[in-house]
Amino acid sequence: MLPFRPHLRGFYLSSILTGVFFSIQPLAAIDFKGDFFDVSDREQVRQFYNTAYRSSDGVAAHWTGDVDSCHAGQVSDVYEAATLRRINWYRAFAGVPSNIVLDETYSSKARETALLLSANKTLTHFPTSDMRCYSAAGDEGAQKSNLTYGQAGAGSVKNQFEDHGNSNKSVGHRRWLLYPFTQKMGVGNVLPDSTYPRIGTVWVLDPPNLASWGAPRPETREAFVAWPPPGFIPYPLVYPRWSFTYPNADFSNAQVTLLRNGEAHPLMLEPYEVGAGENTLVWIPSPYKDGDRWQSVVEDEQYEVIIDGVRITGALQTFNYSVTIFDPLYSAQGEFSELMLPQGSEQLYRDDEIAFSVSGLSFADGYEWSVHNILESDVRYDAEVDDDLEALRSEGYSGYVLGIEALEGERSYHLAHPVPREQLLVFPQTFLVNSDSHIAFQSYLGWASNGQVASFEVSNNGGLSWIPLWEQAGIGSPQGQVVRQVRLPLSEYENQTLQMRFRYRFDGGSYYPQVSASVGWRLDSIELDKLDQLDLLINLQTNDSVLSNLDLQSSGIFWLQVRSQVFKDHFTEWGPGKRFELLADYREAPVDDEQVSRKKRKGLPVWLFHITP
Repeated sequence: MLPFRPHLRGFYLSSILTGVFFSIQPLAAIDFKGDFFDVSDREQVRQFYNTAYRSSDGVAAHWTGDVDSCHAGQVSDVYEAATLRRINWYRAFAGVPSNIVLDETYSSKARETALLLSANKTLTHFPTSDMRCYSAAGDEGAQKSNLTYGQAGAGSVKNQFEDHGNSNKSVGHRRWLLYPFTQKMGVGNVLPDSTYPRIGTVWVLDPPNLASWGAPRPETREAFVAWPPPGFIPYPLVYPRWSFTYPNADFSNAQVTLLRNGEAHPLMLEPYEVGAGENTLVWIPSPYKDGDRWQSVVEDEQYEVIIDGVRITGALQTFNYSVTIFDPLYSAQGEFSELMLPQGSEQLYRDDEIAFSVSGLSFADGYEWSVHNILESDVRYDAEVDDDLEALRSEGYSGYVLGIEALEGERSYHLAHPVPREQLLVFPQTFLVNSDSHIAFQSYLGWASNGQVASFEVSNNGGLSWIPLWEQAGIGSPQGQVVRQVRLPLSEYENQTLQMRFRYRFDGGSYYPQVSASVGWRLDSIELDKLDQLDLLINLQTNDSVLSNLDLQSSGIFWLQVRSQVFKDHFTEWGPGKRFELLADYREAPVDDEQVSRKKRKGLPVWLFHITP
């Protein structure tokens, strides 16, 4: 029996004391319209999550440090910026000032803290001088930062904000991340390969920007700060511990009533504690418990929160607000598809003048249009020669098995887990699905634990999310000697564009790290039948929702799609496409250039464009 390796999932801890302030290093904040983000607009919330929030995930760290030599190193600028963007995203969504910048002095000490904790494989806010890689800077950072064990960067910010764990019942980390007074923070990240844990630290104390230092409280969207906040929220950002913060409020006798879709809903109040950030009341709705993940919702769910018995400057007050939880993969009643479906003729003559347009999103900054040739394409990949399948895998193995170990011919694709991270084979093309489209492939899953899962996945929203159409988990030994012949119809995605990939993922627990041919997943004879391939012809950006000045040089059948630019630097998923045909014939006999010029001078709308003969 092959040896397998346990994988420990991370946990985290945090609390903070006092600090000092120094010069800052500004990084771009999230750009949205208005002083505070509008959580009452479901589609805008959906896109804010799908674009700005998720843009902080999957960023390469390129950490330059080394724990053995006690070198804290640094991460890439984009990784650090992604961490800051995640902090500002949470603040913007919660309705507090979201223009936090990084202070390099704070960050340099936070990096030393992350190194110290990783070297000793522990979390503590009070390190001792006999610990490995101890430094006074790391000691100070441990006392004044949120700390995460097992995660770094944007992921550590999420874990701190979630605030699970028995010692975090008062959500102290969340309270400091949302502290309205704060203007500067620092971040430190250590990302060793395997021997030592990843550590993420966020320096959160920022004197003199503290209430105790007499700083004026900045304006917030609501008088209170709640999580989840009043309005719409994607379900992945709803955590078991709900919180309600009000400056200088006394919650010692407060009570919370929760209504779910109009019906009374049970909850559990957490012990009331003061001391971190602003005073906060915390509760957990049933049936959730600390550490759970909020379940996906088929239909929007509305919760009404009523908080009684809050004492503010001696008087009792009641607060009432509503939270609507939804699935960010879907717009309400197909709103996005309706707004982003191109309008225009489906068949054009070469001398036609025409425009395409979309209704568009009210909060869009601009639009990107793509025109594709539609090419008939039956594709086969058999691994016998190098091809354009993109392998996104860890170092330490070739990605192929040879000779007798191949499923067919002399070579097969191979995915393994030398480290417990997902391994991918990605099709570089974007495909247009027809009514009889399908994919077929040969599959053999060798030594694999039940946490090692082979799957084939598709995305119909430009890679924003992936849908498994087939998967197989390991059972701790090779699954028989029979090679599986898998054939999957794709007809349910007719007239949609798909990206596709094979994914060998790790879901937790133990795993087989070996990379020999008998371990992991082998693939061969991949056939894509009756799928059209999209070949990008033209890509244009416009400030408004009308496409003009399109210049097609030849006749044919084309595919047009549009997506919106939002929040300055982010793009939504592509909208539904439109198939249109440019005929080789003229509607009228061709005219000379002088006639064309005279025709244009007759006051035709400027947004019309001419398709070049």
